[in-house]
Amino acid sequence: MTAQLDLATVLLLHKSSFLIGAFCFLYARWQSPRDEGLGILASGFLFLALASTLAGYGEQKLLPPTLWRLSSFTLGISGYALFWIGVRRLSGGRRRLADWLALLVPLAGALVGLATDFHMVNIVRASVFNAAAFLFLAASAAAVIADRSKEPLPARAMLAAAMAVGASLCLAVVIGLLKPGIVPITTTYAFFLSIICHFAIALFALVLVKERAEAELRRSADTDALTGVGNRRWFLAQLPQASWQGDCLIVMDLDHFKRINDRYGHHTGDQVLVA
Repeated sequence: MTAQLDLATVLLLHKSSFLIGAFCFLYARWQSPRDEGLGILASGFLFLALASTLAGYGEQKLLPPTLWRLSSFTLGISGYALFWIGVRRLSGGRRRLADWLALLVPLAGALVGLATDFHMVNIVRASVFNAAAFLFLAASAAAVIADRSKEPLPARAMLAAAMAVGASLCLAVVIGLLKPGIVPITTTYAFFLSIICHFAIALFALVLVKERAEAELRRSADTDALTGVGNRRWFLAQLPQASWQGDCLIVMDLDHFKRINDRYGHHTGDQVLVA
């Protein structure tokens, strides 16, 4: 199977996976009532799609090396930096300005490239790029798992696993470039497998958003909107299916509460109920 894969075809599929993922994120962002980092994730995938496009044109000799090598390198790392920022916001709702400092990584890479021309050496450029991708993907997977305690949704495990596999493939590419023969996988085949990871990441990110929305609907259905305590539906769901000897149920009622509303107003009555 490895022999049937050429780099140009894989790069085309690689770009397509990023584009499809970006469109999925944009559609979900359009449907979502709140900003969950989906727009940032879409931007990251679009950057990666553009970087893959430039690399593909470069491999086909359609662009001069001085034009596409540094630009695709910088855009690609920028895409992974944006991806990490988006995952942080999607997973934990973080809106930290410090997260945007991740964009200093591609900026530093571009400046070093202009100063040293390291990007003109294919092995060095590819090794640095995949090392950065590994770090951002691994950090994203760690963030998703770290937030699992406060929001234990099933999709978190699958999303983190997809990103962890993607990070492992990037690491395998780095090892394969620096120490050929150690990793039993070619660079082209690793890129091919990463395409599946991109689809999986987009899929499980959308599933996470869906599970979160469903959990909020269940909480809304079982919670009194004013006081934030469980309502009658929630209370009845907590009752055991069968009673045991000695069980008892205590019901309390607030008599003449209407007098508070009539005398002090409904706003004060609501404050009393909350208190």
